[in-house]
Amino acid sequence: MLTFLFFLLATANIILSAWGLVTRVYWFFPVASYLIMRELLYKLFHLAGYHAQPELREYSNHKGSVFLPAFEKHTKAYLEIYSRRNKILQALYLLGQILWGSFFLWLMIIIVAIIVYIFPPFNIKILEETYHKFIIVALFLLVFHLMLFCFFKLKKLYLGLFIKLFKADILLYEHGQPIFAKKRKK
Repeated sequence: MLTFLFFLLATANIILSAWGLVTRVYWFFPVASYLIMRELLYKLFHLAGYHAQPELREYSNHKGSVFLPAFEKHTKAYLEIYSRRNKILQALYLLGQILWGSFFLWLMIIIVAIIVYIFPPFNIKILEETYHKFIIVALFLLVFHLMLFCFFKLKKLYLGLFIKLFKADILLYEHGQPIFAKKRKK
């Protein structure tokens, strides 16, 4: 499945490069490498007889908190449900996540670059007054929170469109990600 996914990514990259839509050959690598490594690690846990629970668990201490997956041993009921998954739909969903995630990452970089261009942080004239510094920090925070909000809304929208387009059913969730069933028959 991963060989197929790498082949699809390389093919899409060659086509987009030929059309002049991208200037770098590996424009999707930051998001792709994270998502593929994450899937490989979950597969290793799965081969060891464990699967991730649907929701991430919060681990916290006095300095802060982090959300990590919790694992449990396979049961016969789980293996029966998991055997009905559709590997092709899983690979297509991961490919779509890589493509829209890469687009969103570069969009965030472009927006931050535009803000830095409009309000150069090292321009002494702009930063002479304290309230100018406050405005720039507030603008960065506002843009960051808007981008996070858009990211999570787009993630939900992508899942809904994927389910509609491929007429897929969600069998279960693992680590916050859907596991798709074979196509519905209508």
